[in-house]
Amino acid sequence: MTPFGKKTLETPDSIHEIEKQISMACGKEMKIKYIDKKEQAQEIKNTKDNQLESFANNFDLPININEE
Repeated sequence: MTPFGKKTLETPDSIHEIEKQISMACGKEMKIKYIDKKEQAQEIKNTKDNQLESFANNFDLPININEE
């Protein structure tokens, strides 16, 4: 998503309108929450990297993580 698109979707008016439309479609009050998959993916990667580093350190193994 572009920064412009993200900023547009996160405005209070946009959130309110999207919640209104989803609520009408579902027939009950709904709230929305945006989830940034890039941030989520980075958090998962960091967790896996930390687990791998901890494992390597516990067994005194040299480790080099390359970003590709």
